[in-house]
Formats: sequence, C-alpha cells, structure tokens
Amino acid sequence: MHRSNETPFSQGSKAIDLLPIFNHSIPSLTSSLGWLKTSKVQWKIGLASSRRLLHYAIFHALRSYPHHLEFMVTTEAMALERLGQGNLNILILTPDLEQGNGNDLIQKALEINGDIYSILIVDLDRHDTNMVLPSSAHGILTEWELFNGDSLNQLVIALLHQRRYRSPAIKSHFKSMSKIDALIADTKQSLTKRELDVAKLLLEGANDREIANHLKIGYNTVRSHGRALRKKLSAQNRNQLLLRLQKILVSSPSHN
Repeated sequence: MHRSNETPFSQGSKAIDLLPIFNHSIPSLTSSLGWLKTSKVQWKIGLASSRRLLHYAIFHALRSYPHHLEFMVTTEAMALERLGQGNLNILILTPDLEQGNGNDLIQKALEINGDIYSILIVDLDRHDTNMVLPSSAHGILTEWELFNGDSLNQLVIALLHQRRYRSPAIKSHFKSMSKIDALIADTKQSLTKRELDVAKLLLEGANDREIANHLKIGYNTVRSHGRALRKKLSAQNRNQLLLRLQKILVSSPSHN
C-alpha cells in the first residue's frame, strides 16, 4: 500500500520538526499536545471505543484543542462513515467496540486512507492477547500509559519516524505470556477432576455459590478450588484465570 515519504505531521512538502519539543521534556497527555496550539500542524484525531470513560478522558485532555478532535464513536460502522468524510491523521481505538472490533477497523481504515496512523489502547486484564499480538496498529499501549508522559513521548517520536511502537508494558506482558504458555502446558495434567469441574463452570459464567449448588459441595470448598487454580496457573485475578483455563480446556479434547 502506498505511503508517502512525508511524516504524518507534515504541512504540504515542508515537514515540521517536532522532536526538540519532545526530546527535552517528559510530558503528560495534555502538555504533549500543547504544541498543537502554536503549530500549524493540521492534526485530525478520531476515537473509536465502547469504553465511555476513555472517551471522557481523551475529550477532557483535548478540550483546549477541539478543532483537532474529528469524532468520538462507539461502533465500527460509525467510525468508517466518519473516516470516509474527512482527512483523519490519527485513529485511536480499543479492541472492544459496541459493534465490530478494533483490529478489523484498523484494516478497513487503511483501505480508506493508507496514510492513517492507528493507536490501539488495551486493557491487558480484559483483552485477549490473541487479539493484540497480530494487530497491525502502528502503536499499542495500555490505557494508563496513554496518560503517562514518558510512554506518550516515545509513542509520538516513533510516529514521527514512521516506526511501529509497542510500549514497555506491552512488551513485558508478551514476554510473561510466553512463560505463562509454558506454565499452562505443564499444568494441564496436574489439575484434579474436581478442579476441572469447577473450571468448566467458571468458564460458563457461574459464580461460586452456583458452582457449589451444581456440584453439591460447600461454598468454602469452591473458593478453595478457586485459590488452587489461581496458584497453579499463576493468575492474579479472575479474568486472568478464565483466559488461562480457556486455553487448557479448549486445547484438551479429553476434558471437553
């Protein structure tokens, strides 16, 4: 796909060097965007996400630069409609939309405008890494890093140089996930039959009391099995446990 040699922040044929601004400071989101007020860069930003708090946070950060915010939508269809109407430079999005998903939207946005830059914002506890790993987004970072000065600084510099960016938290997470995959492989055969029974009900959405009633065991016994599952799979919370149990049960036909 054709991509111009200009930076995404160029004006006509004359590129604007913004590196000095970012190299000599560790900005917050608001201060990072401060140069918009005095520069002639025509940045147009679109946001697509089902997460209303993220909409509010970005709107609040950009409230001094409303002419740079092109749209804030919650579905893929609405985003594509707006993308077809203007010259968007930056598309900020999350994997979860009210209709569609972030990765599909990135591909469709590139078909409309091959020069658009996409920034995927993820919640590592909520979003399956199988969705994040193959993403073609130019930049991927966590929500807290979006409002962290150093991470935002590095993201902007990467975009100015037309480089892909994966934040420190994203890189660290994927390294740990490779270790977790190895742990899961070792753990598959170590789960007891009762732990597998509890695991299957957890994946069906049952809470601890419903599991106790279904298996005719005590509530505290269910909680004990839950603690054992989290320990064996090094899961820090219920969401992590469910993702790792899903890998075990889906890849183990004998446990279906």
